[in-house]
Amino acid sequence: MGVSVEASELWEGVLELTKTAQDKKSDALLWAVQLSASLSAAGVGLPSVELAHLMVSHICFGNHVPIAWKFLEKALALKIAPPMLVLSLLSIRVIPNRQNQPGAYRIYMELLKRHAFSFAPPILGPNYQK
Repeated sequence: MGVSVEASELWEGVLELTKTAQDKKSDALLWAVQLSASLSAAGVGLPSVELAHLMVSHICFGNHVPIAWKFLEKALALKIAPPMLVLSLLSIRVIPNRQNQPGAYRIYMELLKRHAFSFAPPILGPNYQK
C-alpha cells in the first residue's frame, strides 16, 4: 500500500507542478526540465505512460488552455511522454468532440502531423507491453 500512496503523491505533485507552471505562464521547456528531473528522481522510466494519461486527462477538456497544450507538446518533443499513446488517448477524446471543441481538434491535428511519422519502432521502447 505504501507504493500506491507514494505513486499517488508523485502524480499529484506532477499535476501541481503543471498547474503552478500554468498559472505563472512558465516556459514549456523549463516545465519539461523540472518535470523530467522530478520523474527521474522518483525512478519513473521515460517516456512515461502514466504521464501520458495524466496530461491528456488534465487537458481534455476542463483545462483546455493554450499553455497546457504547449506543455504537452514539449513533453512529446522531449520524449517524456510516449507520442503514440498520447495521440491515441487524444483521438478518443478530441475527434468525437471536434464540433464542440474545434480549437482542440486543430491542435490535435497539428500534434498528429508533427509526431505521427516520427515514431521509433514502438517494440524497442521500455513501455511496449503497457
